[in-house]
Amino acid sequence: YVVVGISNRTRRLITFSTLLHRVGMIHEAMQPDQLLPVLVRWVHLLSAVILVGGVLFYRLVLLPAQRGEGGRRPALLDAVDARWKRWVHATIGLLLLTGFYNFFTVSIPKGRSDPGYHTWFGAKFLLALGLFMLASLLIGRAPAFDRLREQSSRWYLVAALMGLAVILISGVLRVLG
Repeated sequence: YVVVGISNRTRRLITFSTLLHRVGMIHEAMQPDQLLPVLVRWVHLLSAVILVGGVLFYRLVLLPAQRGEGGRRPALLDAVDARWKRWVHATIGLLLLTGFYNFFTVSIPKGRSDPGYHTWFGAKFLLALGLFMLASLLIGRAPAFDRLREQSSRWYLVAALMGLAVILISGVLRVLG
């Protein structure tokens, strides 16, 4: 097809949108310009699922199963940390990028001026930053945080609770917004 005045990027988005319509992933009423916000939301949600789910798995399954003998850290945890570190950094980056996109292109243009909305959003944002910090410190190697990593079971529980609180607050924001 030939359409005058449409960029290749727009043409690819329209083609991708048509594909998603055909496989039933997007409702017929959705316009091509709504595809990017939907994709960004999907990336945001998947990143949150991976980060919070990974923290919960680490705390509820992996740490209890790998209790070190004589205060030594099992080699499996070191191997898991090496892989988990990439996911933590990638999901934090994606959550920040997509979160800012959602806030500045979706929330602000919709005129969400309700103080209650911004109070909940502020709490969500601060909890998310705390989760990002804890997850990064727990998989990091900086000697200054060795004591924190020695008590990783406790701090993974704190990070998991923060992640769950962020998810619950997101539900509140969907209702308010």
